[in-house]
Amino acid sequence: MTSTTRRAASGGTAPAPAPRSVVVLRALLATWRDYDEKSAWYRTWFLPSVIADHVAAARSDVERELLTDLHAAMTERQWRALPENVARVAKDSAATIAKARTFRDSSLLAGVRRSTSGATSAPPPRAKSAPPPEAPAMDAVLEWARKEHPEFRPTPEQAAVIGTTHGHALVEARAGSGKTTTMIARAAHLIERRGVRPDEILMLAFNSSAAADLRRRAEEWLPAAAQPHIMTLDALAYRLVRPAERVLAEDADRRVEEIVRSLWHDPASQDEMRELVLSFVRADADGETGTRYWSLRGDALPTRAAQSIADALLRSGLGSDGRDFRFHRSSSVFELLDADGGSQLRIAITDPRRPFSADLRYDERTTAASGFEERLRRDLRSAGVPTAEMDDDRLWEAIRGSIGERLLRAITQIVMRARQRMWSGADLLREWRQRDGDESRRGAIELGARMLDLYAQALAEAHEEDFPGIVWRAAARVGEGFTDFSGGGRSGDVRAITHIVIDEFQDFTPRFDALIQAVLGQAPRARVMAVGDDWQAINEFAGSSTEYFAEFTARFPGAMRLRMLGNQRSSADIVDVGNSIMAGRGRPARAVAELTGRIRQFGMDDFEPTPEEERLGRPSTSAVLRLVKEHLGHGRTVAVLARTREVAERAVAGLARVVPPDAVARCDVGTIHSYKGREADAVILVGVAGWAFPHVHPTWQLGRVFGDSFASILTAERRLLYVGVSRPRRWLDVVTGREDDPSPLWESASLLPAVRRTDWASVAPALGAPAVRRATVRVYNGMYDGRWLLSWDDFHESKNLLTADGGFRYEPSGGRAHWVARMDAAELRARDVLDHPWARFDGIRVEVEWPDRRRQVFTR
Repeated sequence: MTSTTRRAASGGTAPAPAPRSVVVLRALLATWRDYDEKSAWYRTWFLPSVIADHVAAARSDVERELLTDLHAAMTERQWRALPENVARVAKDSAATIAKARTFRDSSLLAGVRRSTSGATSAPPPRAKSAPPPEAPAMDAVLEWARKEHPEFRPTPEQAAVIGTTHGHALVEARAGSGKTTTMIARAAHLIERRGVRPDEILMLAFNSSAAADLRRRAEEWLPAAAQPHIMTLDALAYRLVRPAERVLAEDADRRVEEIVRSLWHDPASQDEMRELVLSFVRADADGETGTRYWSLRGDALPTRAAQSIADALLRSGLGSDGRDFRFHRSSSVFELLDADGGSQLRIAITDPRRPFSADLRYDERTTAASGFEERLRRDLRSAGVPTAEMDDDRLWEAIRGSIGERLLRAITQIVMRARQRMWSGADLLREWRQRDGDESRRGAIELGARMLDLYAQALAEAHEEDFPGIVWRAAARVGEGFTDFSGGGRSGDVRAITHIVIDEFQDFTPRFDALIQAVLGQAPRARVMAVGDDWQAINEFAGSSTEYFAEFTARFPGAMRLRMLGNQRSSADIVDVGNSIMAGRGRPARAVAELTGRIRQFGMDDFEPTPEEERLGRPSTSAVLRLVKEHLGHGRTVAVLARTREVAERAVAGLARVVPPDAVARCDVGTIHSYKGREADAVILVGVAGWAFPHVHPTWQLGRVFGDSFASILTAERRLLYVGVSRPRRWLDVVTGREDDPSPLWESASLLPAVRRTDWASVAPALGAPAVRRATVRVYNGMYDGRWLLSWDDFHESKNLLTADGGFRYEPSGGRAHWVARMDAAELRARDVLDHPWARFDGIRVEVEWPDRRRQVFTR
């Protein structure tokens, strides 16, 4: 039976590995001397990379040989279950593997070779493989660089890209692989060694800053008379069209939003706008939003029960007339506030078996039952809280500023994405009927179609045009035979182009594709080299699509695929973190630079500001400023990055009060999106928590008209986090938020041995004296893995003591709910932990995590 037949025949759950596979797995485990210590790392990062591409993932020739033998011996289903099969063999053959490791026994590897060859003698010597077809070109590049550009020492991957003589080529260039230098070196080599004229080379970037960087690099490599054409794709289109209209650049989004808002605030349209928002709300359009449920007023909540209570409170008149409510995530408690902001009543989401301090308590089943909203109103009135059922008019007034604003931004985005495709309103409606057709979204799509046509009409009436329109017109004009793109004091003709280099190809759009195809129609000799990293495709929300990257070889027949996977910028540990986030989604990057680094993870649960830091504002601000001050104090460049600019800027508010003015200039602050393509010595990622990664709002479903899916949205979220962690050279600090709201996208990376969970006390305060070193104390006095630890009376007495202590807060956590506090470590060591009043009950369980991360368990 052939390998293909075996794999096709496999089915059901993954079977145990066959005897031959076991032999290979034992040999692999014998070479993995750190497997027992780093099993989580192997399971969550390395083995998924092996599954995706075992040849590229291998770290040595022996490992590559063993993995190749293993791949041939396993069925497809066994291969996909590689982490489980490795763990099984590690457990079942522990003694054999340990012996091989201890005595450096080579019998396991010999056994693999015997089982593979079917003979007991040593395998015959392997024939020397022939050099790859591009090897002569690579050698020529290395010699050229040595003579003409001795400061540039290309890696073999870079040399292959620079010297390829193939036709079209896609270059998969991971973060830090030196793609900008490689593109310029490619142009220089074509000019200096291949006899290509500078005016035959067209290098295209996506934005003006990237184009400026390419021009600067080209001027360093080539004399003024030998400069290739370098510009943005939009600039090329502009030169081809030479429009008489005023062209909107950054103003296009704002112009669309103005048109949408004009209709939104038009008194004659109020009924229509209100019905649109209310119908969207009534459809309960949360759908698939990861770990978030969105309330009517736009709050992201962790459970469906929390969403039900929040919406019922709003519909009952809370949240208006000066009254409000807020949700405490740590305790799953809603707190109702009176007009003066004082606490009026507490509503808890809880299991009835786990009582805790609240005026009203509801479990998940109760909140999901029909009639819950009316029951809540009765209970509130009984507790002295007046309620009033909210009609549509009052509901509209309550939510128009939250859901309404979010819906407006989503419709603006629909219009801009449709413009990338040059759709009309009718085109948008037709695509919606074909790709989606959900009636709950009809109103929003119809509004988007109207806005699309109104926007096109407004441009025509104002004698204006946007760049999507310019690019589509350029594609049509080139197709008609107009090929002159002269400008900037230099002549240019599409028909003369023989080499096109496109940067950031993962962000390609339909309009750019139309333009390039039109150019190739007039320049049939031109070869396209598209360079990009599909792991950094984070602009699909703005209309780009990864399909052009994925389907390059199909769209350009005969094209070849080259790879630059060596990261020359970052330390090995930082490269590993990026690989772990993207594990199983393509070939992993490799660390090339011999740099040491440090990766720390900080949680906000155990942060305690000094009195001086408290005057800086939010605890998160004081926390981040500690890290910024530390890095700047060591002379490093720093970037503080977050999902939104508001979060990033809030994190460093008061920076000028903490560091000298000259140091402030070495700290960049912004979004991950805005920092793409840039780098710093140290990067501080803020808000890496469940609320931010992934951040999926119900309005994403309006993007179904463009082919969006929940899976594609989550993948984009994962790429965004990857871009963030791949910015630093040596130091990465990740601030994750609270323990009860972890980011599932960061989880695998957090298990890597290089990621150190660090106590805030190890970092000097931004202001004031060093804080007291504290330990985290968790007290379990209720249900623990399905059984009660204390008697009912002892439970209540213990709960009252913990509540009275003042330092403890309740943490509902599945079957292990507990109380948690931060205590002075020195004082805690000075007496027996179980001597505290709240710990004197038989059956109590106390867990202490000391500042050095050492854990102790105390039971009575």
